[in-house]
Amino acid sequence: MSETWVRHFDQTTQSWYDHNTSTGESRYSPANNNKYEPSEEPIQQQPPDEWRSIHVIRTHGGGPVFKHWALYIDDPVGPYTGFICNIEGKREDYRYVCKRVGIPKGNEGYVDEYQVGYVDTNSLERLKAFAAAKRIRNEDRFWGCQQWVWEVLGELEEEGLLEHREEFEERIAELEGVKGPGLPPTPQLDEMSSAHSLKSSQFAYREQRGVKQAVAPDLPQSLHRISDIVYSN
Repeated sequence: MSETWVRHFDQTTQSWYDHNTSTGESRYSPANNNKYEPSEEPIQQQPPDEWRSIHVIRTHGGGPVFKHWALYIDDPVGPYTGFICNIEGKREDYRYVCKRVGIPKGNEGYVDEYQVGYVDTNSLERLKAFAAAKRIRNEDRFWGCQQWVWEVLGELEEEGLLEHREEFEERIAELEGVKGPGLPPTPQLDEMSSAHSLKSSQFAYREQRGVKQAVAPDLPQSLHRISDIVYSN
């Protein structure tokens, strides 16, 4: 599979960096070198990055106790404000559905939503394809839309398609508190500190080697993975 490197300019550090859209790797140019210098790999010029927010949406539809969970990505096109990625149907007979929708809050059955991060607009189609390829475990009668959302979020992060927002830990804690009964617990939040320290040391090591992660403008760098703190089976 061919790799594509895209040249960007980081306004915060005032330096150029190359971003690999296939692996998520970023390579910064030497400090104080603001001149465009081609990297070893061919660079495909693209418009400046834009970002779309990713939300977990809950709606009525799973009975008085259970709520339906879905991913909503803000992406205004025409009369629509974004699109929904989720699994629909009855237990043991789910199917994947991705569709354009209006503002979720205005729909009948809306309960609440939790913004968990951002996705680069250049990666929207990759995100859709990744979610569509997620295996639906209809053979497990205890598996459903909530597990699908948790697992997809973790795997999107692993693929470098999910950039965390500042209140990421708080959003995960809130989602943990609204899970349906009978679902396995996620690791306790006090375990995050050790995971955070480990990721911080790994990030510092990467900085020493001149390798950094590209983040959305004005978004804080996240130093841990969602797979470290949410349930995935």
